[in-house]
Amino acid sequence: MADEVDVNKVVSWLNAHWHGDTTCPVCRHNDWGVGTRLFEVREFHSGGLVVGFTMIQPLVLITCRVCGHVLLFNAAATGAWSPHTKTDPPAPVTPPPRTCHDQ
Repeated sequence: MADEVDVNKVVSWLNAHWHGDTTCPVCRHNDWGVGTRLFEVREFHSGGLVVGFTMIQPLVLITCRVCGHVLLFNAAATGAWSPHTKTDPPAPVTPPPRTCHDQ
């Protein structure tokens, strides 16, 4: 399951850090929404999928509600995610013991 974002925490962070013009650079409206799920960007490896030994950046999406322009913010910097509070992966499934009928 995807990690959920504490929207209020992200909004507080944006209010403290976003100085200057907050209008959308595409449509010039000021109607932003904070995504409720975290997303990730992976390090590029010539189009191949590398599992492990690669950099993954957790992101919060801020989307213009008028034109759909998306801003990406580092989830750890905004306080929306911390590597110290991540949930543990599900436990591996152990197959049932074999019986003499399985052979």
